[in-house]
Amino acid sequence: MARYFPPRVPRFASRTKITGRRHPPLTLRPLCGARPIAPGLPITIEAAKGVARKNGDYDMATIGTFTANSKGEFTGVIKTLTLNTKVIFRPVEKDGEKSPDFRVSTADMDIGAAWKKTSREGREYTSVKLDDPSFPAPVYATLSETDTAGQYALIWSR
Repeated sequence: MARYFPPRVPRFASRTKITGRRHPPLTLRPLCGARPIAPGLPITIEAAKGVARKNGDYDMATIGTFTANSKGEFTGVIKTLTLNTKVIFRPVEKDGEKSPDFRVSTADMDIGAAWKKTSREGREYTSVKLDDPSFPAPVYATLSETDTAGQYALIWSR
């Protein structure tokens, strides 16, 4: 029997998955004992890590800046990737030993609480807990005075 039509070619399906290799081909892998591509880069990275370790701030981030006023309040702004809002720390009367010293609010909503504490070195700071239904988890931070008198930084770490 004679065949008049070309053989059938399968059509492209969007659900067809093409699996790639897990590793690059051997021709693209570095040889055993080969020099790095950028020879000074590892040294630079290690030097930067060392500086960060000495400063102690490599795993911390400032998310807010505040100023103190005569009423004992702290006013400022919290800025993160998802939050940019004016915030005020208002002092409150303590009901008990574990009660907060401040309520943290934005506009007419409370978004957290803060407690006055003293470090081992004798430096005063404020421990802050921010929480809101829009947050995936509570944010713990520290409000402490910067090198500039009257200026405070809100710093968080995980």
